[in-house]
Amino acid sequence: MNAYLVLDSLHTPLEINLTYTPYSTSSSDFWTSTIGIALIGGIFLVLGALIAGGSQLVLEREKDKILKRNNRLEACSELRGIKSKLVSYYKNILYTKIDEENLHLHSGLNVYKGLKLKDLRDEQNHLNDERTNLIIIKRKKEQPDYIESIRKRECEEKLRLEKANVDQIFWNIIGKIHILFYDPYNLDILLNNIKFAVADLDDLENEIIKDKFDTIRSKIRESSCILGEGKMSLFHDKIEAYNGERSRVKDGLNSDVQLKTKKLDSEIDKLMDYLISKIEKDK
Repeated sequence: MNAYLVLDSLHTPLEINLTYTPYSTSSSDFWTSTIGIALIGGIFLVLGALIAGGSQLVLEREKDKILKRNNRLEACSELRGIKSKLVSYYKNILYTKIDEENLHLHSGLNVYKGLKLKDLRDEQNHLNDERTNLIIIKRKKEQPDYIESIRKRECEEKLRLEKANVDQIFWNIIGKIHILFYDPYNLDILLNNIKFAVADLDDLENEIIKDKFDTIRSKIRESSCILGEGKMSLFHDKIEAYNGERSRVKDGLNSDVQLKTKKLDSEIDKLMDYLISKIEKDK
């Protein structure tokens, strides 16, 4: 092979005719293609699911809000209804108890006021405490005030039984309110004020009324030691003084009932005002 011929061929340009035709398509062609349509459908499905889920969440929240508001309104209505019953039962029980104690004591004072010296002596004309006590008990049971005091006691016991049911309903409502309107500061203060008002009335019912009248009874027992010849006038004067004290105690206790029941009523009203303001605020 001729070396010059080979060398000459190496210097001959290599002609290559390559035609590059790039793959191109318009955007409208892509979105109308099968893949584009599927992609669009998927996007709309995702958006639809998101919108539906969001709408459902909003609806559920709105439903919960309405339910919460309705439950709160119901609790307020229940509290308003039971308040008048509770306050009324406290008044009736306490006034009845005061009447019972007052009538019972008054009947005894009337018997003591009517005692004569001859009532203290037996057939042998000797002072006889046992005989005197029997006379006092017998005459006391015949007193209209004593008979009425027994009726008042029966009435009080009946009222207590009825109030026990009202108490249970009231505190159940308070428990519901504590959950529905949970507020560890303002609400707790209002509820504690109600508890204090109730405790004051319970003390009045269970201890104070009886203690006040028992104090006078103790004084009568002490004064009965002076019963005897030459001392009847002094004894009757003391009985008259105790009778006046009895009347003042009764009037004072009636005023206490009025003030303390009004206090309970007021504290429950404050709670109701707070609850209503919370409902309006959370609209």
